Amino acid sequence: MTNYQKALLLIHDLEDQYGSVAKAPKSNTKLKQIHELLSMPHKKSKMDVDQIIRLNYLGHSNAYIARATGLNKATIGTILQRNHLRKKQDILSSMAITFGAILQMAAIT
Repeated sequence: MTNYQKALLLIHDLEDQYGSVAKAPKSNTKLKQIHELLSMPHKKSKMDVDQIIRLNYLGHSNAYIARATGLNKATIGTILQRNHLRKKQDILSSMAITFGAILQMAAIT
């Protein structure tokens, strides 16, 4: 079965459920599968950006956030960068280095 045929089956399911594909929520997994099968770009919404920021705050990797939102890792990185955010792991490691330097200075004096 081709990707096109698989997408048609999913489209029919969504039409049965919502009356039209256009009425299906953007977060619907079948709709995301259709986009992947037909190589259609997933348009990011304000909700996607909020979810990306929340997942980043919780310490999830860009790869995990990409899978959870249906966006690619490069898009996740761009969104985080535009919102002046870094990966939580980067922040924690820089804090650990700073804390380590403080401990070393305290031991010297």
